[in-house]
This record gives sequence, C-alpha cells and structure tokens, in this order.
Amino acid sequence: MLISVEGKFADGMLDGTKRIEIRRRELRIEPNTRLWVYSKVPVGAVTAMVCLSGVERLSPSVIWDRYSDIIGISGSEFSAYARGAEKISVLHLTDARPVVGVGLSDIRSVRPAFQPPQFYMRLEKQENILSIFESGLKSKE
Repeated sequence: MLISVEGKFADGMLDGTKRIEIRRRELRIEPNTRLWVYSKVPVGAVTAMVCLSGVERLSPSVIWDRYSDIIGISGSEFSAYARGAEKISVLHLTDARPVVGVGLSDIRSVRPAFQPPQFYMRLEKQENILSIFESGLKSKE
C-alpha cells in the first residue's frame, strides 16, 4: 500500500512524533500491512515505510482526546481537517524506517504512467514498483 503525505508528516513518522495517520475515508487494510510513504512535492519521493498495527474509525473528538500527543499535527490543523466529519479513520503506525533514493523518476522507470495517489494505492506483491521501494529501504538503527 502506498500513501501520500506532506513531507513534514513523513518526517514525523520517522522521528516518532507522528504514530497516528488520519484519513477521512474509511479504510479496509489488514494489520501488519506495510505502508510505503510518498512525500508530496516539493520532496516528490518515497521517504518512509511504516507498519500498520491497526485501524479504527472514530469521531474527531475521541481521536483528539486519545491521540493528540502522537498525531503529529496541531489542534487547529486537526480541527480544519476534521470539520464536518462524523467519523475519521485512524491508522496506527509502528516500525518506521527511512527510504532513500526513490524519487518520482525512479518509480516511473518501472511504471511510466505513475501518478502519486491522492488517497492511497494498493500494490500487488509481484509489482516491479515494490522492488524499487525496497531498494531504498534502510535498516533500523
């Protein structure tokens, strides 16, 4: 699975300050799924891999009460994002690892029409794109 985020959020995943990702849409993803993290332009590269430990669907107020210290965004950013939503998907992230050297041109070398996902993109195990991502995966320090 490939998700797109702002670069600062990918950085937060890597430094441990962002252990929760939120999405307005409902997600059906199995625990222990690898999430490859595409940092949007100006970075324009896959910069992290995280493991999904679970998904919940909760009200914005419950999310903020439970997870404000590990969500990696300010209260005003959260309020703006959550405005009007009854429920939001909460992705619990673990085992963040950096990915280096996997830019848009590298991805397009194996999938020429690749466009970064607005939301997320499911990836098949046999896809060549995964080998590109894995080539940039750094070991845990």
